Amino acid sequence: MTAVSSRVAPPKTTALLRELMANPGVIDCPSIYDPISARIAESLGFQCVSLEGSALGIATCQVEAALSLEDFAKAVRSITAVINIPLIVDAGGGFGEPAHVFNSIRVLEHAGAAGVHIEDQIFPKRCHYFKDSRVDVIPAEMMVENVRIAIEARRD
Repeated sequence: MTAVSSRVAPPKTTALLRELMANPGVIDCPSIYDPISARIAESLGFQCVSLEGSALGIATCQVEAALSLEDFAKAVRSITAVINIPLIVDAGGGFGEPAHVFNSIRVLEHAGAAGVHIEDQIFPKRCHYFKDSRVDVIPAEMMVENVRIAIEARRD
């Protein structure tokens, strides 16, 4: 006679994130940078965590602008392997043109990100915080296209 497992799969983190966003109020979502900081945040009761490019850059001793999509995907895989709460990822400018944004969303979602945010900064990103604090942004029409493409790319 074989034993039947009574384990129930945990809810998908994308569903948990949607539920959090549907509720009124503010979502406390601390910035983390590795699996240990993510586990600490979860153990303290946070319901969501965020991986920022600046935090990953500091943790890996790299300038944020030099981080690749694969650097982020690797970090996402290692973090989501040890937590049961949603991870939101800062994908900077989406790693390029709309086709790159599409790929970035697919890669990060496949790695385990429950959510991704992109910004309107140019790519490759300038190291503005080390220089003159000037931020170069793409035209609004290009940003709208990037958001449209990101929505089209997501699977969940």
